[in-house]
Amino acid sequence: MVINSKIYVGDLPHDVDQQMLCNLFGKFGRIKDVCLGHNQNYAFIEFHNADDAVKAIKHTNGISYLGHTLHVRTTEFTEKRHPGAIRKKRSVTETRLPRRTRSFILKQLMEESKRSA
Repeated sequence: MVINSKIYVGDLPHDVDQQMLCNLFGKFGRIKDVCLGHNQNYAFIEFHNADDAVKAIKHTNGISYLGHTLHVRTTEFTEKRHPGAIRKKRSVTETRLPRRTRSFILKQLMEESKRSA
């Protein structure tokens, strides 16, 4: 069951915008916030109450929307997988390090930064 009133919507068409999502999900209840992911193929939608989120999941999960099959579920586990859509700010270490930096290099960098601080 939904713990909060926020849902995850995956496999969205790339040209979808916030208004289109409000039109699609607004019929299940009042929407508090819509946050599109980095490449706009997923979104987090927050309703004013959890019952509306439950209705939205029940009626939209698995439907075809503009040629895409939507994956709609609670945000209980998906927020951890898509942190960029949740957090607006990123730390310097997240944006400046190469993608394949090994953990021991990160540990060394953190130790060096603690010594220099």
